[in-house]
Amino acid sequence: AQAAQLNGNDEAAKASYTAMLKAPETEFLGLKGLYLQAKSQNDAVAARDYAERAFRLRSNASWAFESVIELGLERGAWGDVRAAIEQGRRNNVISAEKADRANAVLLSASAYAAHDSDDEKTALVDVEAALKKSSTFTPAVILAAKIYAEQGKPGKAAKVVESAFATAPHPGLVRFYNDLYKEDEAAKRAERLQKLAAKNPSSREAALLTAQAHILLEEWASAVTKLEPLLATSPTAFEYALMADAVTGLKDAESGKVWLQRAAAAPRDPRPGAEGEFHFNRQGWAKLVREYMEFARLSPPPLEDAACGVSVEEIRLLTAPPMPDVAETLEERTKEAATVTDGKEDNSENESEKPGPERSGPERPGIETEDDKLSGMTDEETDEQTARAAAAARGVS
Repeated sequence: AQAAQLNGNDEAAKASYTAMLKAPETEFLGLKGLYLQAKSQNDAVAARDYAERAFRLRSNASWAFESVIELGLERGAWGDVRAAIEQGRRNNVISAEKADRANAVLLSASAYAAHDSDDEKTALVDVEAALKKSSTFTPAVILAAKIYAEQGKPGKAAKVVESAFATAPHPGLVRFYNDLYKEDEAAKRAERLQKLAAKNPSSREAALLTAQAHILLEEWASAVTKLEPLLATSPTAFEYALMADAVTGLKDAESGKVWLQRAAAAPRDPRPGAEGEFHFNRQGWAKLVREYMEFARLSPPPLEDAACGVSVEEIRLLTAPPMPDVAETLEERTKEAATVTDGKEDNSENESEKPGPERSGPERPGIETEDDKLSGMTDEETDEQTARAAAAARGVS
C-alpha cells in the first residue's frame, strides 16, 4: 500500500488497505490508511465510516478519537461528538476538565438551536445541563437567564448572571443585566448595577457598571472619573458612548458630541457576545468547541495590540468646566464700576444740597467733562477706556 502511494497509484493503495481489513491484526492500520486517503480526496462520508469503525476497534487511539470529533463538528452532529468525548474520557484520551468544557459548548449549541425553534423546554434542559458542566460559560449563562426572564423569573435570571460574573466577568453579562432591569426607576437600577459590580470589583466590567450607576444618579463628575482609566486603555464604542452621556450631563450636549463622534469611529468590542447576544453558525460553534475545550476561552487573542485610547490629560481638558466669556465678564465689571461711579455722583449731589457758601460765577472755560471725553473718542479708544474702568472695578469690593 505504501509503495503504491509513493508511486501515485491510489487505486492499488486502496486495494491493499482494503485487503488489510480482513485480518484482525492489520484491520486498524488498514482503516487508518483508507481514512487518510478519503480525507485527501474530500470524501467526507467514507472518511467518517473509516474513522468511526477505527474508533470502535480502539477507542483509546488518539487519531481515531480526533478524527471522529473533527468530522462530527464539521457536520454539526453535536450529539455524536458528545458521545465520542464521553468514550474518550473513559479511555483517558481526553482529560475530565477538557471533556466538561467541550460538553458545555455542545449542549449550549443544542440549546440555542432548540430556542430558535421555539422549543423552550428542550432549550432549558440542555442549557441547564451545560451550566452543570461549566457554570461560567457565558453563552449558556445568558441563554439560561433569558429563558428565566421570559418565564417571568427575573430574580433567577439575575442570580445566574451574578454567579458567573463573580468569576468570569464578560461585557455580554453587563448588557443583559442592564436590559433585565431597564424598566426600573433610576435609583433602583443604579443600586442593582452596583450590586453586580461588587461581585468582581477589580474587573473592567465592574468599572463600567459603576460608571453607569453614577450616570443614572446624575453624578456626572463621578462618572467621568470612573471612565477616565477605561478610555486611556483600549476603549470601545460603548465606553465612549457612556462618556458622552456623562459629559452631556456635566456640561452640555455640544460637549457630549465630541465623545459621540469618537464612539462612532471606535471599534466594537471584539469579544463574542459583547453586545449581550450570541449568534454562532455551525462553523462558529465548531470553532468554539475547540477553543473552549483546549483553552477555556471564547476566542483566540487578537493578533495585534489594540490602539491606545485617550490620555488622561486630554480627557480632563475635554471635560473641564467652560471658560468664562471674556466679553460678558468685562461688561459685568464695567456695569459694576458704573454703579460705583453713580453712587459717588449721588453723594456729590447730596453734598451740594447742604448749606454752605454760595457758588457763583460762570463755569470755568476749557475744562472737559468725562462725557465730553468719551464722545470725542474713537471706538477703539472707547473700548480701551472701558477696559481700564473694568480693571479698576476689580479692586472694588
